[in-house]
Amino acid sequence: MTKVENLPAPANFTELRDLFGPPPVLSSEDAKAYDAMLVLILKSLHANDFIEQMLGKDLTDATWEMKRYSRHKALVIERQYREQQEMEEVEEAEEAEETEQVEESAAVEGAQSEQVEEVKPAGAPTTQFERMLELAEVVDSVVPDCDEIILGPVEELEYAAALENSVNYYERLDRLHSVAMSRRDDILRQLDFYRQGLGRHLRQVSNDIIEGEVLETKEGAPSIAGPGDGGQ
Repeated sequence: MTKVENLPAPANFTELRDLFGPPPVLSSEDAKAYDAMLVLILKSLHANDFIEQMLGKDLTDATWEMKRYSRHKALVIERQYREQQEMEEVEEAEEAEETEQVEESAAVEGAQSEQVEEVKPAGAPTTQFERMLELAEVVDSVVPDCDEIILGPVEELEYAAALENSVNYYERLDRLHSVAMSRRDDILRQLDFYRQGLGRHLRQVSNDIIEGEVLETKEGAPSIAGPGDGGQ
């Protein structure tokens, strides 16, 4: 299959691009991909005159916008998902810091209780430090079970939550995509009307002018008969 880069551009491609100015390509997008799309569309349309070339340029712009909006519809969900992950990491860091502070307080309390020189009577309640140690053992025992749950289909649910949180922006992108699609379809209709109506008429007028000039040239052509031929 022939690569897009190897396809020859139309003869007037550079003039057409210079006439309409820089393409509607963002700095994060590939300008060569836009040029390749424009070349393919002009070749597919078999643009015969400037009007058809102009409509081909408009068709390329609308198609490029459709491609952009489709790409950003996926990016908006991915971006929301990453923001959720960052928020969860921040919350986990805050919780870890709070836990560390509690453990430090419990350690200080335990150290102080050890300095008390009195025997704890049988059946007396355990200290807060001992309760923290028991709780830590329980948490450590359920970590593998939690990891097994998290490694399941939870990620897909998180993407669903990302779509839910960004659905308003997603809908706006979807409407913009539909507008670009309608503009593309309208351009194709204009091209069809032009080829069936005004374009055909102009080509017929041009052909009539050419044929008329040929006929006038034939009628007004000088005789090549010799001077003596007329008297015979």
